[in-house]
Amino acid sequence: TIFANLLHSHLAGVGLVLRHVRNGVELNPINVNRNYVSDFQQTSYVPNIKFLPGDDLMLECTYNTLNRDYTTFGGEGTYDEMCSAFLYYYPAIPITFCLSATPSSFFQDWLNAYVPSENHNVFELTAAGNLSDARLVFDSLNWTNESYKMLEDVGRNEDKLHLCVAAENGSVSVSVNIKSPPKIEAPLVESEKCSQGSGSAPLHKIFGLVVIMKFCFMALLML
Repeated sequence: TIFANLLHSHLAGVGLVLRHVRNGVELNPINVNRNYVSDFQQTSYVPNIKFLPGDDLMLECTYNTLNRDYTTFGGEGTYDEMCSAFLYYYPAIPITFCLSATPSSFFQDWLNAYVPSENHNVFELTAAGNLSDARLVFDSLNWTNESYKMLEDVGRNEDKLHLCVAAENGSVSVSVNIKSPPKIEAPLVESEKCSQGSGSAPLHKIFGLVVIMKFCFMALLML
């Protein structure tokens, strides 16, 4: 049972939605903030939301990097980015944190189409923390609407690597698996009016650019 949550990204974040999917049906979101400002983060209390075995969470983050002339990476720095949600729930289970990311192998078609072959290791550079060399590659690319769209589609639709860390009685365990994003057969229809979601933020529509991310953090309940 989820009773509160906190959505988190950094300076480029302008909107976050934590979606709740059950058997292909999108339920009311856990939280919606389409006017996100990193200086005003808060924990939002929600009516007790039942999260059942087999349910899925999808955290969608929107960024605006129009005021930047360099590539933004995922990371802990203020000018890096995150896409994360902190959930308050009961009863407690021994999960410390979970994260998800699209494996770099799924970006091969995008690399073949838009990146010179000698720079096809750019995602490995990013994962290894060699951001200065990776930034040189990304900043040198001829970005177009097509290349943005293809990169976003890969990140949104391809399988995700899920990693969860659990700590109990002094021992730590790690679980890793590959899972496809949930298929939403019955999407939730949002009101065109400014209205309240399950969270505390109004549903204004804000658009931004996708940024290159090292990790896409997602809180998952493993029940």
